[in-house]
Amino acid sequence: MTTEILFDHFHQLITRAEDIPRLNELILQLAVRGKLVPQDPADEPACELLKHIAAEKVRLVKEKKIRKSQKLPPIDADEIPFGLPSGWEWVRLPEIYHDCGQTKPNKQFTYIDVSSINNTIGVIGDDLQVIEPTNAPSRARKLVGKGTVIYSTVRPYLLNVAIVDREFDPPPIVSTAFAVMHPFEGVDKRFLFFYLRSKPFIEFVESQMTGMAYPAISDSKLAKGLFPLPPLAEQQRIVERVEQLLDQSRALEAELAAAEAERATLTQASLHHLTVAPNPAALSEQWQQLASIFDTLLTDPAAVADLKQAILQLAVQGRLVEQDPTDEPAGELLKRIAVEKKRLAETETFRKSKPLPQINKDKIPFDLPPGWEWTKIDQVCLESFYGPRFGKNEYVKNGIPTIRTTDMTINGEIVLKDPPQVKFSEEKLDNFRLKNNDLLITRTGSIGVMAIFRGDYLAIPSAYLIRFRFSSYLSIDFVYSYLKSPLGQEYMGLKTTKTTQPNINAQSIRNIPIPLPPLAEQQRIVERVEQLLALCDDLQAQLAAGETARVRLLESLLWQAGGRN
Repeated sequence: MTTEILFDHFHQLITRAEDIPRLNELILQLAVRGKLVPQDPADEPACELLKHIAAEKVRLVKEKKIRKSQKLPPIDADEIPFGLPSGWEWVRLPEIYHDCGQTKPNKQFTYIDVSSINNTIGVIGDDLQVIEPTNAPSRARKLVGKGTVIYSTVRPYLLNVAIVDREFDPPPIVSTAFAVMHPFEGVDKRFLFFYLRSKPFIEFVESQMTGMAYPAISDSKLAKGLFPLPPLAEQQRIVERVEQLLDQSRALEAELAAAEAERATLTQASLHHLTVAPNPAALSEQWQQLASIFDTLLTDPAAVADLKQAILQLAVQGRLVEQDPTDEPAGELLKRIAVEKKRLAETETFRKSKPLPQINKDKIPFDLPPGWEWTKIDQVCLESFYGPRFGKNEYVKNGIPTIRTTDMTINGEIVLKDPPQVKFSEEKLDNFRLKNNDLLITRTGSIGVMAIFRGDYLAIPSAYLIRFRFSSYLSIDFVYSYLKSPLGQEYMGLKTTKTTQPNINAQSIRNIPIPLPPLAEQQRIVERVEQLLALCDDLQAQLAAGETARVRLLESLLWQAGGRN
């Protein structure tokens, strides 16, 4: 693919706003390599331009407008990053510009600091300080004029580069954090500006930076930088083409961002229609409408994640499946669980928990279908405990595995990843071993991660997990789905903008209200949730595969267009 074909069709090739920086990078890279516009053999070559620059230097030194520059080392072949077209020349940066001197302010001045630069587009902002000399920062020393290019040598990867594009009243002084580059005649300031923002120069600077907190490139190292000098006429053609393409790129970026915003709005509206569907029949109709436009709306994995949350919310509100009036109501279920808990309370090994307050009827978030009951996790949970701690001498090679957060998957499964093993007495093992359908929740680190134990092997939870054991009269998968739903996550304190971590403990979990359906309906809900979430997983996998293929195709096209070394 030729460069012109790419740029004539990048509206079709670039389909995501996040691809625009890569496109802009390519534009500049092609520009500074001489691959963006055709060469004209009638142009005066750069070697002649260098003679004019040398004569200008002599004149300016004689007029005492600049200092005589130090002799620069010759360019070695291994320094040259890429070949140049005929008529171009490699030079060291100081050969094509001079500074404008320094001063200690003795009168009012306009101060340009690094923070004054809009580094997204590389311009000096309008909100500049006018400072009295008595208040001048110690870094306010360097002089500039209209047409000067300023380049921040502190954290240069942030690309705080700009052209002094206007006159200032009072005259400007810039920070010593800038390298001041005033191009000689015959060097287009805009071409220099674009080169300083191009990938080849960025890579050179990154190889020369020192420092950790505030990495910077010294003036001496910057002076070693190379500059590809084209004929002046070609510089101007390149700049004109770059500006044209960057204008198109910015327009495309705005267009794509607007389309993404519109798609996100439509997606949220569609999901809202799902969540307010009054009954399963209406929900089925809304689902069919959404499914018909999946390919249009759900192009972002985040939107699919939102759909998953909507499914879970509908499930726990009793609007995902039809109710069956013949199902035993949840009230009877709670009676049987209460009898089970009373029987267990009479055993010696039963761990008693603190009594918790009853549900405040005024704070119930929504009404339930017939046969459902609002209760608390505490009323359906038989027991809970924290995983035990172990000393160093208790870890062994062939012991009992301790399940950690890293063994718990995002889908609520447990996949052992070489967990630590401990020796454990039979007596203690009976108290701490995991049983089928135990629910594990992390209380530190990655707080709120959950998984259901379904293993046929001996295992115990680590100290950072809370184990909950529920009555067999309810579905543990329904409890898991509820705690993963938006409402469950809110009750756990996980859907918050606060910077502090939520305080998750056994008592706070047991105190969470839960809408309890009849057992038969719990099972129908779980089955339907699994079906729908599986569809979402498939869609996410397709999006991921499509994104990988899209990125590879785009990179291949960009490479073919000339982005390679």
